[in-house]
Amino acid sequence: MIQLDYWNHPLIVKAVRVKYRGGRIFWTASSYLLLLMMGGVALHRYQQLLQFEDWARVYFIIMISVQFFIAGMIALSTTASSMQSEVTTRALDFQRIAAISPIQIVLGKVIGEPVTSYLLSMSTIPIAVLCCTQTNIAGEEVVLLYVTLATTSFLGACLGIQHTLDPTSKGANAGAVVGMLGALIIPAIGMPVAALGARVGLAGLLRALVGLLTPVFSIKGMAMPGLTIWSEQMPFFGANIPYALLTPVAQLALAALLVLFMTRRFTQPLLTSLSKLQSYAVLIVLDLLWAGLEYESVFLARGLTDAGMRYAMGHTVLALGVLSRATPGRETVQSWVWRFRGRRSLLADLWLGERSPNVLALITYSLIGPLVFGLAVAVPAGISKPAVIQQALLEPLGIAGTVSVLVILCYGVCCQAVNAAVGKGAGAIFFVSLLIGLLAPFAVGEGFGEPVITSLSPLATFIRLHEADSPPYHPAPFVAVHLAGIAFWGWGLYGMTQRTIRQVERKLDAMGVK
Repeated sequence: MIQLDYWNHPLIVKAVRVKYRGGRIFWTASSYLLLLMMGGVALHRYQQLLQFEDWARVYFIIMISVQFFIAGMIALSTTASSMQSEVTTRALDFQRIAAISPIQIVLGKVIGEPVTSYLLSMSTIPIAVLCCTQTNIAGEEVVLLYVTLATTSFLGACLGIQHTLDPTSKGANAGAVVGMLGALIIPAIGMPVAALGARVGLAGLLRALVGLLTPVFSIKGMAMPGLTIWSEQMPFFGANIPYALLTPVAQLALAALLVLFMTRRFTQPLLTSLSKLQSYAVLIVLDLLWAGLEYESVFLARGLTDAGMRYAMGHTVLALGVLSRATPGRETVQSWVWRFRGRRSLLADLWLGERSPNVLALITYSLIGPLVFGLAVAVPAGISKPAVIQQALLEPLGIAGTVSVLVILCYGVCCQAVNAAVGKGAGAIFFVSLLIGLLAPFAVGEGFGEPVITSLSPLATFIRLHEADSPPYHPAPFVAVHLAGIAFWGWGLYGMTQRTIRQVERKLDAMGVK
């Protein structure tokens, strides 16, 4: 069991008592507090020139916004640099063989290494209290923002700890790179992404992701006149829940998932980030979240039609993200052939096995989407208002469901085949293949005015379905091409697996093992 006396945790002791010996961390926090106070004094001095009616409120909003960014980036960068250093010097090997469980190693790093982030955030509390006494900021709003600040820092640390544990890998710190680039690039591409999301029907999902994983809506509620921290709300199965309450919970849930990823990697580097059973549970939770966002739209003009098509698109995106974390690599598949194949029935192994190929998992992902939508949306909506079932248009719903299933199967088998064949670097190859499959037919077809070529893109197909005034593309070319892709990648995966099995059997025969 995990010990709750974290102050005696060896990794946290190392980070706090050794790394920051001599009181340097408290000198840093004091200097940071002094700098913030100087900024507040300057803002108060020039409030008339800047035309601020309520300088204390403006100062608090600026301070807390900057603190969110600084705390998250410090937590991410310090944890990432510590992981990279310890993997390169192989210091992690000594921690893994010591009397510390993998979960304790992970928690020790995400709590101990970013201690600067936590203490700098704590040093701003006196200023926040002072701002509350000078303006009409409610105390519970400040408390909730600081809870969100703590969870944001913890999430940044959990993102920074993501590492392949391979000192020779150039992309070993992928988690830190993605986090840092995301913080810089997302604001620049936010408008195009939002426009594309609105066109394909994913605007609600993108808005929910921003609200659940960032404090943007909470800060917006305090900054915009006429709004409060409770104004921005997320629709969920007919209820409107403030993002201010949901953001800390969602950030902790994602942080727990990231901790699970690294705990499994510390336990055995050959394991995937998620087991197949865990991936099913994660996809069900994500699909329920997406279904809750779409529930109210069922009662609009075309009943289940628009909501079902948007749900199919969102489920496809979520399933592709989940399968990328549950697909075993080349060494993992080889270890399955060598050590684990045959211990139980092949069907059970392919469905639930830790290291087996993802073939049956892809079929399960394809079935989870319709089941969740039917049980969580269609059945309750049909009971409360039967007209939504009668108004549904079966043709676009059928096309959307078919596209979703074929995309999950085709690109899922492609992901497994590439992982089994390439090993290191398979993720980048699969990502490029996915982009080509989504964008190349769209661009070529639109450029040359060939709707048949355009219809081969899943993105173009979903866009056309979402545009009610345009007839959907004929599904035959899309179905034929993706069935051919499933056959091609599936045959390649089968051939590689059978070749590995024959090699293993020859070696076992040579050793005289029956």
